[in-house]
This record gives sequence, structure tokens and C-alpha cells, in this order.
Amino acid sequence: MSTVTVTHGMWEYVGNVRDGEVSNVRVLNCGRPVEVSSEELDEVEDILYLAATGTRFAGMSIKVGE
Repeated sequence: MSTVTVTHGMWEYVGNVRDGEVSNVRVLNCGRPVEVSSEELDEVEDILYLAATGTRFAGMSIKVGE
């Protein structure tokens, strides 16, 4: 399992990726947890999965740890 953190400006997306599944997703704005819609959550999960599998995004800082 990898813990993935993607930072973009004031936003931070954090989640665990294992065997193609994303879990324990948190969305933070300025370090504070934020509630997101199901559509936004799907988008964040996609970003975390792609980041875990090596995709890089312009303007985003990505950390992948075990």
C-alpha cells in the first residue's frame, strides 16, 4: 500500500492506493479538512491513483510513500 499526497496551491489530497483501489481519502484546504461532493471525490481518487502509478501533473507536488 502506498500513501499518496498531492498538493496544488492551498489544496492537499491524501489517500492510500493499493491494488488499484483508493481508500481513506482526505481533502484539505489550508490544512483544514473539507467536505467534497461525490463527483469531486471521484476526481480526487483519480488524481491520487494516477499519481501513485507515475503520472505527473503540472503545478502539483506529489509524494508517494509506503
